[in-house]
Amino acid sequence: MYRTSHTAKALAEMKARDILVEKEQAERNRLAEVLDCDIKRWSNGKEGNLRALLSTLQYEAWNNFNSEER
Repeated sequence: MYRTSHTAKALAEMKARDILVEKEQAERNRLAEVLDCDIKRWSNGKEGNLRALLSTLQYEAWNNFNSEER
């Protein structure tokens, strides 16, 4: 009896952890998609111009930082 309830509890905990991991992975994927779009938008037209990319990086990084605080 003890063994089956212990096993059931362990399985429930494992399932809960798996669900949490899946939710975290989904959130990471969503953020990666958003950032990918932001980076493509920011770099559009500047691909061959490293100076233009670097000189505007601070603005893009600051915008992303501000949006994460909300």
